[in-house]
Amino acid sequence: MNLAGYIRVSSEGQIDAFGKDVQREAIVRWAGLNGHTITVWYEEDAVSGTVDGGDRPMLSLLISEAHKFGKFEGMVAFDSTRLARRSVVQETLLALVWSAGLHVFTTTAGELAEDDDPTRILIRQILGVIAEFDHR
Repeated sequence: MNLAGYIRVSSEGQIDAFGKDVQREAIVRWAGLNGHTITVWYEEDAVSGTVDGGDRPMLSLLISEAHKFGKFEGMVAFDSTRLARRSVVQETLLALVWSAGLHVFTTTAGELAEDDDPTRILIRQILGVIAEFDHR
């Protein structure tokens, strides 16, 4: 499957340090191991994990360009905390991406599928709450 790589760093320190390189390498490695191709990259610099979709210009662009150019069928991020550190923001962003008809993957959990399986939803949401707790 053709995927867009999504990288987010939340501070200037992460931009200049190792954040983006580590995320990019993990995404490329994961895609190769799972038979996917990264066709385009979207990078958010110094965007907090608490920021919702309206203030994520590159994520908004990713969603709009998916249908405009048809270069990819989904997106992959390093892990779910790169989408958001607050569980409510994470669920909102996932809903936005899914409503655009895109698949969502992370290198640590595989596909974050939009489905009706209550167990999968519970686990995803619990992990999101734990990430938010850990961050605070």
